[in-house]
Amino acid sequence: MPVLATNASHDFLFAKLHGMWANAVKGEALQRLTSSGTTENLIRELRNFGLDASSRSAFHKNLILREMKQLGAIQAQLDDATALFYGALIDRVFYDDVKTVLHYFFFPENKTDINYLLVELPQHPAFPVDELLQAPNIEAFVRHLPVVDPEDHLDDIVRQLDRDHDMMTAECQIDKVHYRDLLRLAGRTPLDIRREAVQAVRRNIDIINVTILLRDVYLYHFEPEKMAGYWIDDGEQLKPEDLTALVAANGGVARTIHGLPKDFRELLEPFAAAELYLCENALWNYLYRYVYSLFRDYNRPALSIVAYPFLLRFETLNIGRVYEGVHFAIPPRDMQDMMIGV
Repeated sequence: MPVLATNASHDFLFAKLHGMWANAVKGEALQRLTSSGTTENLIRELRNFGLDASSRSAFHKNLILREMKQLGAIQAQLDDATALFYGALIDRVFYDDVKTVLHYFFFPENKTDINYLLVELPQHPAFPVDELLQAPNIEAFVRHLPVVDPEDHLDDIVRQLDRDHDMMTAECQIDKVHYRDLLRLAGRTPLDIRREAVQAVRRNIDIINVTILLRDVYLYHFEPEKMAGYWIDDGEQLKPEDLTALVAANGGVARTIHGLPKDFRELLEPFAAAELYLCENALWNYLYRYVYSLFRDYNRPALSIVAYPFLLRFETLNIGRVYEGVHFAIPPRDMQDMMIGV
């Protein structure tokens, strides 16, 4: 959606973003959270960052709202093209809400009140929850489903889901829509940040695809034809057909990792015998190191604008993981292995 932007200078934004990141939950602050020991101590620590953790049902929603509020505040100070790129980053929340509504429409045995799960933002159209969940047929559901871009063709995804009830495929198709839009708008940002914005998104796509690949090798063991429908297009190093070929080879974890491009192979080989979550965390740390190098490039202050949304996303993920880790009494050392960028 169009955003009223003030188009602040890159030097101003560089200083602002670095000031925000200096106060982020990272380093010693993150260490204190992982070492808090009890939910009560964690609630007290999180208050220092403006987060109310007293209600588990509301915490993750409020955490995402915190992230989006920060992105929206920066977006309002950007040039039009970069503001649209930020808007596409914010749209992730809308697409996640679409997935949530689909789950509760197609699988109504789940009795949770989804109003606690939807993270509706003022820049997105509202979800008429009652009309959606009580729709008598799929066409009525489609009529009530909000859209942020008619070119997304969410109605086609929903109708296909109605035919096959394959929720995993539907979610992957929605992710494809989101990353297609994100990559398109990254490619329209100003020339001084365009290459890095595109590379960050394409590297993000590769990581998601490798994560899907590893989950199949560890857990699903789907047929290659089924997996071929899951890959997101236009990654940096991996084409969909390369990923499908690795599934078809059926070589197990170590051989699958060996078949990846050099960067991913060297990154993941130390974890070939480890649990899946350690592989996934290594992948996200790979992206973290890239965007943090952009953020720290003092010779090109505009790059901090590209990097900050990714760093902020990792901060959100870390806080959420600590909250769940403390809730389930996971030892601090084990929680540290789940953190990104430490």
